[in-house]
Amino acid sequence: MSRSLKPKGIAIIATFALDGPKRCSGLDTVAYGEAAIQGLFTAFRLLDSHQEAHLTPQGKSQAFHYFRLERLEPDQLSKTSLKH
Repeated sequence: MSRSLKPKGIAIIATFALDGPKRCSGLDTVAYGEAAIQGLFTAFRLLDSHQEAHLTPQGKSQAFHYFRLERLEPDQLSKTSLKH
């Protein structure tokens, strides 16, 4: 993502929320909270996040988490964030 967005570019990521389902469509899920997203995307600043309950066709509620991130300027990056 760092190579695809210019500095100050915005990315929106949707994931299962931490209290979301452990499985979906027969597959194991992976859930993320703010700390995990910030740890994965160190070349980005987390601007905000929002959780939402999605109702499946079967009538079950699934928790999703949306994150809005901004690509940092090169002078804001630390040496460790360059790998992302």
